[in-house]
Amino acid sequence: MKRFIIIAVVAGSLGLLGGCESKNKWSYHYDIERRYVTIVTEPEGAIVQQIDFNGATTVLGTSPIIEQPVVVISKIKKMDNMPYTQSMEMMRRVGTVYVMIQKEGFQPYQGFLRTEPDKLQTHKITLQAK
Repeated sequence: MKRFIIIAVVAGSLGLLGGCESKNKWSYHYDIERRYVTIVTEPEGAIVQQIDFNGATTVLGTSPIIEQPVVVISKIKKMDNMPYTQSMEMMRRVGTVYVMIQKEGFQPYQGFLRTEPDKLQTHKITLQAK
C-alpha cells in the first residue's frame, strides 16, 4: 500500500497521468512507466527526494532505498512550440528519476539516475563532507 501511495503522489505531482498541457502557448504529451530503483548512499541515513519537472518534491525515504517504485517519463509523444531550454530539460528526464539526497554535515547531491524497463537499477552515491 505504501508503494502505491508513493507512486500516486509522484505521478500526481509530476502531472504525468496522461501528459500535461501548459498554460503557456506550448504543450507536451508523454507516456509514463513505473520503474524500480535501489539507492545506496555512503554514508547511509540520507533523505532521498524525487524532484518533478515543475520542481515539486516527493520524499522516497531514508537511504538505503531498496527496490523503490518511481514514476518516470518513458516516451515523449509530442512537444508543440516548447522553448529549447524546456524541451532539452524534458528530454533529459526520459527514463530517469531526478533526485536530491541530503544528510546533515554533507553536501547535498542532485542528479538524474537512470532507470530501465523491467529491470531494477542500483545506484551508489557517495556524499561529500562539508
